[in-house]
Amino acid sequence: MEQDAKLNYRFCLSCGEELVPSNSKGVRNTWFKTGYLPWCIDCQTAKVKELQKQCKDKVMAIYIYCAACDTPFYAEIAHQSKDWKQYLQNLREQNLNRNAQSGEYATFGAGETVYEKAEPKKRKDTILAQARERWGAKFSEGGEPVEYTKRELEELESLYKEQAAEYKGAITPRVDMSLREICVSRLEWKRCVGLGDSQGAKRYSDMIKDAMAREGMRATDVKPLEAMKVDALITHLEEKGAVQNNQIVGVDELRAILAKDHPQYHTSLDVVDEIIMCTVNTMRRNNGESELIELPKEGQVKDVFHELLDKPTEHEQEVMAELGILPPVRES
Repeated sequence: MEQDAKLNYRFCLSCGEELVPSNSKGVRNTWFKTGYLPWCIDCQTAKVKELQKQCKDKVMAIYIYCAACDTPFYAEIAHQSKDWKQYLQNLREQNLNRNAQSGEYATFGAGETVYEKAEPKKRKDTILAQARERWGAKFSEGGEPVEYTKRELEELESLYKEQAAEYKGAITPRVDMSLREICVSRLEWKRCVGLGDSQGAKRYSDMIKDAMAREGMRATDVKPLEAMKVDALITHLEEKGAVQNNQIVGVDELRAILAKDHPQYHTSLDVVDEIIMCTVNTMRRNNGESELIELPKEGQVKDVFHELLDKPTEHEQEVMAELGILPPVRES
């Protein structure tokens, strides 16, 4: 780009402060006549902080700004710097802002042009360490403890997740131990099948069946929690009077119990009618039809079980009075 075609700014585009060496010569940029960005250091630092809020990563924000400003980026220095201003200062102190041979200001290409967040790798290592602690070690044919490989640990975690999903949080320490035993046996069973070791595969298959039988599991992985659910259901029916002396009552008695077993809403039938009426008339207006003055039969609620209040509450009356509405007349 020709020198006379470059942009020339004497004042910061953000705060209006005059750009002097003490506040502007922090970031080179050859697109401008001055050779520096048209923002003072404080405004540049504020821009990086704003970028940091968006990407939730200080080092990533500095990396992006370095790329935009053609400034060399070094991840370690970015980690050590509290903000953009300190990062530029650290570059100068370590003579990384200039080319060692030519003395010219260093560009983005002189530093680390690729930056990957370290957190995901750290998190993966943490998960792997937790998995090793959870599954311990296996034993070689000679009886020596051997650590599981990363692939084997991932397989065990997947098997456990599949098994544990059937319990939906109802996993006791004993069930957890049995599930891990089953997962280890399933892993060894797959290994034996892959090696063509039919006897080994049968041995681990029998171990899986024994563990499942010990915890009351079926081959279809039905959880023992089912028995607990049945017990809870019987208890609930007994509380309602539907089960007496471990027997369900007769049909007529059951109908009477079910007829009484219904919720009670703190809303009056008049308000429900008004809501339905408003909904019907809104649909009619949208279709270019005239509004109704009576609630049609198909829209009328029949309060068979008396779940709604017979009369509007004081609050409902106040609201209807303030809105200037009356309960709609039902079409006969």
